[in-house]
Amino acid sequence: MKDDVIKERINQIITYKDVLDFFGEKKIISRYKFIYDFIKNYIAHIKDNDSLVLCDSIIDHVVVDYFVDIMRIKPFQEIEFINDTKIYAYMSYWLLRHKPIQLKHESGLDKFVFINEELVSALLQSHLFDNADVAKHAQTEQTQINEFVDLMLYFFKYRHYTAQNIELMLTAFNAGRSYQTTVDFRK
Repeated sequence: MKDDVIKERINQIITYKDVLDFFGEKKIISRYKFIYDFIKNYIAHIKDNDSLVLCDSIIDHVVVDYFVDIMRIKPFQEIEFINDTKIYAYMSYWLLRHKPIQLKHESGLDKFVFINEELVSALLQSHLFDNADVAKHAQTEQTQINEFVDLMLYFFKYRHYTAQNIELMLTAFNAGRSYQTTVDFRK
């Protein structure tokens, strides 16, 4: 590879300062606080949470990697504002990759083996079911919703995931909800 090509590629590397300049300190702090607070609250609601610790330095990596991805996506996809689905998909991906909840000790804590996958599943459920009016459904639909939630967790535990296929999953769920709303109002 020629020196000028190498220099050009090096200049394309995104630095932390680039991310800070692109998004601004306020947005980065806000996203960090959202992630940190959600995880802290999640841990607080778990029985035997004394065995778990939120690793701040891992959250740092989650936030930086998330913003670097978003910074690359915006000009590539020619989008000015990132929608909630993309935000949650990319945030979830980096939480799954970095695993910010760690065990203080391993002895007898098999129930926490997939704690980070459970965290992300809870995060996405809070996003998908955030509107109480929309979340109301018939008892007959509860089985399908439970199957979706169970499959999502299984997927995070045992399948290959990317930010893009998490985004597709969320988009498909929302499309199904919109389709059902359309059917309901036609009756």
